[in-house]
Amino acid sequence: MKTRLSADDVGSTSEERIRVIEADAIRRFAEALGDTNPLWADAAVARAAGYPDVVAPPTFAIVLDAPWPVDFELAEALHG
Repeated sequence: MKTRLSADDVGSTSEERIRVIEADAIRRFAEALGDTNPLWADAAVARAAGYPDVVAPPTFAIVLDAPWPVDFELAEALHG
């Protein structure tokens, strides 16, 4: 049986993981979402905003191979 997320899970953390992601993967992800924010695709715009390179959209983490902090049915999750 899967464990459901509860109010007790709010604010929980997991170990830090560092991933190097190619800018093209970020751009393709944003394009698939129809997200035209230039931070996701234009390195010059990202640098002007204070970042070293393009920035991944907040929802990009869903595509990373990382363990979930709790076991639950992915079909019950809202990716947002």
